[in-house]
Amino acid sequence: MKEADPYHRIAQLGRDGMELRAGYTAATDARERRILAIEVHALEKERQEYTEQIEALAQVPAVWETIYGEGDGFVALFSGLRTHKKLAHPQARYFPYPDALDQAYAWVRSAAAAGREVYHCAHLVTERRRRKETAAPLSALWVDLDQGQLDSQLVPTPSLMVESSPGRSQCYWRLTFPIEPARGERLNRHLAGVLGADPSGWDATQLLRVPGTRNHKYVDAPLVRVLAHRGQHYDPAAVATPLGDVPRFTARREEPRPTTQSAATGSATLQELPLTRTARRILAGELPKRRPDGEVDRSASLMQMAGILAGAGFSAEAIAQALAERDERLGWLKYTDRADRERHYDRIAAVVLEQRRRRSFTDRRMWR
Repeated sequence: MKEADPYHRIAQLGRDGMELRAGYTAATDARERRILAIEVHALEKERQEYTEQIEALAQVPAVWETIYGEGDGFVALFSGLRTHKKLAHPQARYFPYPDALDQAYAWVRSAAAAGREVYHCAHLVTERRRRKETAAPLSALWVDLDQGQLDSQLVPTPSLMVESSPGRSQCYWRLTFPIEPARGERLNRHLAGVLGADPSGWDATQLLRVPGTRNHKYVDAPLVRVLAHRGQHYDPAAVATPLGDVPRFTARREEPRPTTQSAATGSATLQELPLTRTARRILAGELPKRRPDGEVDRSASLMQMAGILAGAGFSAEAIAQALAERDERLGWLKYTDRADRERHYDRIAAVVLEQRRRRSFTDRRMWR
């Protein structure tokens, strides 16, 4: 609706503001002036919110240029109305890229103005269907994580950071050349594991929030906005190197647990899994989490290791076994000498796997 468009609305608010100020100036009654002053303040606050939204929306074309590069295909967009924590009345649209970028941008603005949550696929698609088999080569890698989890010692500075909600951001790394979707998925998965990011947000066809739209999961519907747009281009290997060896874990428990991953990954052992070099360094204890005083945060470090192993498909038993071995071998001794140590390692494994399960279940329900 035209009257809901933020550009139209901000002009109307400006006219309303002028009328209220004129009324305030002409008013002689003190009570009337107080009421008018409150109305002017509320109107200015709303006008500021629309101004911020317009500024955020204006960055969308540049965002698409960064994540889609010079590729050909369709921009896949999705929107829905948030009702009782679910998205209702879904709409999906596909626009040829780059020829119909203006139409795609206009659709985003219209959906945002109607109070809808709006998402874009993180890569182009080759047909008007958002399926793995229609995924075009990826021009960027991405993760969805808590902002405090971004560690410059683990990964390069993102080309683009978008705040999807307070404290959470979507990070993109523009690549120097497009890569096949399967390889992109693998590198995204490594990034998510290394950074402890959303383990369900690395796959092709992933939907991410569009700047300038609002996140209605929250009561105050915060604005999705660009935090940083540096535009660097990275060689894929510089963001996440997928191959290399890691040491095998040996059992320490009275009742040894299997070192193979038959329950989760067939016959693959940890040594054979395609983990990143940084992930291997984390598992080797070379990049632990640290407290503000510089000391190793043993709990957070063990949790980070568990996240990597869970992302690699390890079972709960094998994760707990690996954590016990690392805790002792690295000299952290967080739970090593405790009589209930097994319960603590099992708990960490269970928490990480449950988080993965819930996120995956939520995503499946949201987009069903």
